[in-house]
Amino acid sequence: MQNATILIVDDSPTIQRLVSKTLEEKMGVKHIMTANNGIEAMAILRKEKIDIIISDWNMPEMDGEEFLYQVKHDPALKNLPFIMMTTHSERDYIVTAIQLGATNYLVKPFTPEELAGKMHLVWGILTKRNKPSQTALPPHTAKLRIDNKNLEGQIIDISQTGAKVSLQNEAVLGLYKTCQMTISLIDPQKTEADTVLIANLNSTIVRLEAQDSFHPSSTACYMGLYFNPTKIDKELSTKLNNVLKWLSKKAPDVIDDTRSEKAAFQSGSHH
Repeated sequence: MQNATILIVDDSPTIQRLVSKTLEEKMGVKHIMTANNGIEAMAILRKEKIDIIISDWNMPEMDGEEFLYQVKHDPALKNLPFIMMTTHSERDYIVTAIQLGATNYLVKPFTPEELAGKMHLVWGILTKRNKPSQTALPPHTAKLRIDNKNLEGQIIDISQTGAKVSLQNEAVLGLYKTCQMTISLIDPQKTEADTVLIANLNSTIVRLEAQDSFHPSSTACYMGLYFNPTKIDKELSTKLNNVLKWLSKKAPDVIDDTRSEKAAFQSGSHH
């Protein structure tokens, strides 16, 4: 992330300074630009190559909501990762930001660690776009344990720093909660027990998003998980690397013969 250029948009010099300091000290970012509102930010975007936008919601001249709308409706800018900062923790504000195209969001006040977690997740998305580093999975289950409750979902994609999981929304789910995730290769015919690839991988929930445009009757959601490298021991990190390598080389788009796929993984994991 050292070579990335980040645009911070906030009318508070204090917030600009604190966010810049976190990006420099925790993320190693060297190229940071700032703007006081959406109008100034759009002028910068017309002239400079920006990799990620971090914007406040409440600003004079052009607020974050209008700025986000302008970015996402500009063909040259619409794919830019956009993190929205807001003091509004109400669901309606968060829903609006995501529906307008925000990649992620932060509720003020937030800690440097929370900002770093969001940046890692967004950087993973950007890296995937520029150079495939995340791998689409064949049918895999994610068994999650949160607050002593067991949940199950399907992994959509995964990288060294996080994963996207599809599951049913539960009251126990919440931003920044920690959980343990077990990744299994499933047998669609249910003739064999699932093969556990990784067990008890410590994760932090950094994103929750309804799958059906937040329709009131929908309970399906997507969950973004961040794998904190400081909380993953060397052995588990090695296993995760092996799984990612195997997926990129061996995994088909669809599993036709689950047992042969299990054999391929088990054979590859010994090398």
